[in-house]
Amino acid sequence: MNTRTQYEALSTFPLWGNKKGASISKHNGLEPLINIYPNPANDYVKVEYAMLDKNDNVSVSIYDMQGKLIKTVKPDNQIDVLNINVSDLQRGTYNVKFVSAMQGNYTVKITKE
Repeated sequence: MNTRTQYEALSTFPLWGNKKGASISKHNGLEPLINIYPNPANDYVKVEYAMLDKNDNVSVSIYDMQGKLIKTVKPDNQIDVLNINVSDLQRGTYNVKFVSAMQGNYTVKITKE
């Protein structure tokens, strides 16, 4: 088991209907570092994350399954919730990559309906 797996866990949680979200948390599971929902998504994906330091350089990128960068969003005021418009994406599966200088990089697959 690698170090990353020991300290973090990916879990899903129900939202409403058939919608779900993904949560990446510390190994103890007490406080989520990142929540991405709904999944599957129609118009927007919400990315909530624990801002450990207001000076942290955070970005969220969406890639298609071939690895092509579709879009990158950076918070304007170092807020800890991003609403990303995905209505312009075609139906399919995408990788959402969260990048933080202080928290590391995490990738979660989402489905666009």
